[in-house]
Amino acid sequence: MSRLLFAFILTAWAPARAQPANPLEVWVPLPGYTLWDIYSRGGLLASEEESQLLSSDTASWPDGRQAHITYIEVRNRKKNVRWLYRCVDATDKYQQATGHLCYELRAPRP
Repeated sequence: MSRLLFAFILTAWAPARAQPANPLEVWVPLPGYTLWDIYSRGGLLASEEESQLLSSDTASWPDGRQAHITYIEVRNRKKNVRWLYRCVDATDKYQQATGHLCYELRAPRP
């Protein structure tokens, strides 16, 4: 029950913190990618991109669990494009990792 409540709060709270400027954009999960993958490679389509940490936040629960939310922007100045990523890392009360998922902000496909 507590894991279900944790998942609900996390999924309801994190998207509210970073609503897309365009209401048609959505956060798409990127299974298998980590914060380090995105930041160090400059994004999923890395070649001439540069990464920038935009912000980071933590949500804590009374029993010690936490969710760490990090936002990264990846830019290609030559092509004048940018990608926005959000990574959520969950830990238990002993700071042991219990979950991780990154998202990319994208326009929905028709």
